[in-house]
Amino acid sequence: MKLNEKIDQVDLKARQVALKMDHLQDKYAKLMGENRSLRQKLESAIHMIADLEEKLELSQNTLHKKQNNDPQDVKEMRKKIDDSIKDIDSCIDWLENA
Repeated sequence: MKLNEKIDQVDLKARQVALKMDHLQDKYAKLMGENRSLRQKLESAIHMIADLEEKLELSQNTLHKKQNNDPQDVKEMRKKIDDSIKDIDSCIDWLENA
């Protein structure tokens, strides 16, 4: 094999490696952006769950205080608690499927 042919082969392989490297760098940048986005969504979901848990605790405390007072208030508080539990469940489902 002539020296020129070997140089051409090395040059070709160097170009192929450079193209693969560019492709991998683009893919890396895309994955890093996607990772940042997913982390932000997760952080948002965690805050949402914390807020909902706080609302649930407040509702439960209010329910316990009013339990002996007005049956209509009890029904409303139970509905609020049920709604909060559904919200928490949907957030957990979203986190598990994200």
